[in-house]
Amino acid sequence: MTVYFASKKCIKILFIIIAAVLLIFSVMLAAFFSQNSLYAEYDGIRYNLSAKNPQEHRKFAAQFGCTLSEYPLMIQKVRIPDEFNSIYREYNKLQEQIGLNLYQYAGKKCTLYTYNLENPDYKGKAVFNMLVYNGRVIGGDISSTEYNSFIKSFKETLDMS
Repeated sequence: MTVYFASKKCIKILFIIIAAVLLIFSVMLAAFFSQNSLYAEYDGIRYNLSAKNPQEHRKFAAQFGCTLSEYPLMIQKVRIPDEFNSIYREYNKLQEQIGLNLYQYAGKKCTLYTYNLENPDYKGKAVFNMLVYNGRVIGGDISSTEYNSFIKSFKETLDMS
């Protein structure tokens, strides 16, 4: 039988390496779960991001005081660009207002769902756009369909209520 003795220096180095590996693993695990969480939060309000079907789309919109048409007007595959230009950077600022961030989806393909807004203030004047990746809302907006158009975050709709 052979017995090995390690010096205190070797044990210390081994401990540091193991601690570093565990730290890296826990950071990667936290990043994975935060990206795949079905909830987001802003201003202390937590909301559900689940969006696997039109019923869940309407439930998501209802969290912001919005009523959607029964089915989407349009369903379109889109790709979030690898690098954001000024338009995408500004659009991402809308997402950040509600605790979302499109940067983590750079280069990914997602689905854009566009619904008519049925709210009395918006009926026939605006649409609800929702970006969905793997059954989870990752972004979106409320946009005017009229000549003097606007684009708003979902938060701005809540602020108007």
